[in-house]
Amino acid sequence: MLSLGPFPMTAVWVMMAFAMALGVAVMASRGREGAARSLVSALLDLLMLAVVVARLAFVVRWWPLYAAEPLSIVMIQDGGFLPWVGISAALVFALWRSRARPEMRAPLLAASLLGVLVWWGLGLGLRAYQQRTLVMPDTALVSLQGQPVSLADFAGQPVVLNLWATWCPPCRREMPVLAAAQAQHPGVHFVFVNQGETGDVVQTYLARAGLSLDNVVLDAEAAMGDAIRTNAIPATLFFDADGALRDTHLGTLTAAGLAAKLQPWRRDLRR
Repeated sequence: MLSLGPFPMTAVWVMMAFAMALGVAVMASRGREGAARSLVSALLDLLMLAVVVARLAFVVRWWPLYAAEPLSIVMIQDGGFLPWVGISAALVFALWRSRARPEMRAPLLAASLLGVLVWWGLGLGLRAYQQRTLVMPDTALVSLQGQPVSLADFAGQPVVLNLWATWCPPCRREMPVLAAAQAQHPGVHFVFVNQGETGDVVQTYLARAGLSLDNVVLDAEAAMGDAIRTNAIPATLFFDADGALRDTHLGTLTAAGLAAKLQPWRRDLRR
């Protein structure tokens, strides 16, 4: 499972964790006039601070790539965050925020830590579930020339599996990033699985966009989405050389977001 409707599961976990933190804050403030409102306001501030700091830390980490395309800094859908940096900053801010109201410190920290634990636990659970249930799909595919293609043909090297369509604006935005990565990293198979379109439509789009891609294949029935349990695109899955799922991403990838996903394979990238 990569999404709940149009929402990536990672975003769903954040919302669930925040809702539980709010519940704890409200329960802890019962019987104290105005306390619930203050705690909810503080938690909202902490969430926003954590998100902003986590994003800024990621941008600093991958600054050369963001500097080359500054507008990509605001494309937070690339998943570019350093969560533990943001969480640490938020907890420090919580201590500072409650300095003048010591009675607020314990419930604020308790609610915050519960939210972090829920987010972390759900994330671990999702990753374990995906790695156990999402395998390299055996969907029937064909090349642009009409020849049968099996994803098993790419075994032995890491595989980046991208689901896309020419009518999908986020897909079109990320395609040059993926094309550049494919040219830069011959040690990784990038496979572009078009969803439900004909070879003529795909080849016309690639020619007009000036994109030169290897491993563009057609999924005429758009069955791959069912196989990976999402109806949203673009969707990108990262399999290691043994065919085991290592990471996923739903939505547009920037150069920095993709580089971070590929970093665990740095030895393969140097081949």
